[in-house]
Amino acid sequence: DVFPLNSPFFRLLSCFSINSAAAVTVNSGFTKEAVEKIAPKAAKVIPMGVDLKLFSSASASAVAAVRKKHSIKGKMVLFVGRLAEKKGVVYLISAMTAIVKAHPGCKLLVVGDGPEKAALVQQSRQLGLSASVVFAGSIPNQGLPPYYRAADVFVLPSIVDSKGDTEGLGVVLLEAIAAGTPVVASDVGGIPDVVINNRTGLLVEQKNPQQLADAVFAILRNKSLSRKLAAAAKKHVEKGYSWQKIADKFHEVFSAALSK
Repeated sequence: DVFPLNSPFFRLLSCFSINSAAAVTVNSGFTKEAVEKIAPKAAKVIPMGVDLKLFSSASASAVAAVRKKHSIKGKMVLFVGRLAEKKGVVYLISAMTAIVKAHPGCKLLVVGDGPEKAALVQQSRQLGLSASVVFAGSIPNQGLPPYYRAADVFVLPSIVDSKGDTEGLGVVLLEAIAAGTPVVASDVGGIPDVVINNRTGLLVEQKNPQQLADAVFAILRNKSLSRKLAAAAKKHVEKGYSWQKIADKFHEVFSAALSK
């Protein structure tokens, strides 16, 4: 994990590991740059993949059950991920003040757990958003498809945290896109490999609640834009992020390394 490990010891260990490897792969263009700064060895970008069949398989009844379970009758904004500093959920909750004002009845569903949960629950209370921000806890991977399909927009508000850690790629974006849900995300780390602004989703500046709110508004208010972004994003993911294509790329790397 090249981003948070900045001590001289870990840098030395990383450099040794990279230089000793027969081949080096990374999950995004951003990670590639970081790795090649540690050691002058070419790295091949092979991202994480997504199970396209699984995440496009949610039935209408399963989607309805999710919305009923969490009492969602209006618009639904979704976040999925570990509740840690680098995920930037604090900024999404701040954005919900403006979102709820413009779209009464809209709810943010937060799926996941982690060290920031108690602080995020407290933030929601202080902002008067207890009824608008629902903490659903952790959901097994197999149970996530109807959550993605139930959402009107998926948001990944990641940041570069206080330790220098950030998103290497953002697998949850692949999952949301595979489900057909339009996405909004921060312009950090490897996220722009997946979210091409105004083409496969909307990118915003990190730590900026107003930009998050504006991007969510754009999707909630414009069905044509929502459908256009979701369709283009799905083609992008199908082309480069299916597990079969990722497996084929790793097979090439292993074959080349073994033939040396």
